[in-house]
Amino acid sequence: MNIKLASKINQRVKAASRVLGVGEAEMMNRAMLFYLDNLENSLAMRNEFDAWESLSDEAWSKIKG
Repeated sequence: MNIKLASKINQRVKAASRVLGVGEAEMMNRAMLFYLDNLENSLAMRNEFDAWESLSDEAWSKIKG
């Protein structure tokens, strides 16, 4: 897959790859995996909050009678 990055992002990728001593492709792979892992965790947390909210609503409706 070929992706055209904005100039500022491309500069940051090049700088990060130099600092870490990896190639730009490896840097992008690491960045994407990091992003996707965080996204997955964020979605899991949202689902957890939704489940707790639903449970709270159910408990509140039972209290109210």
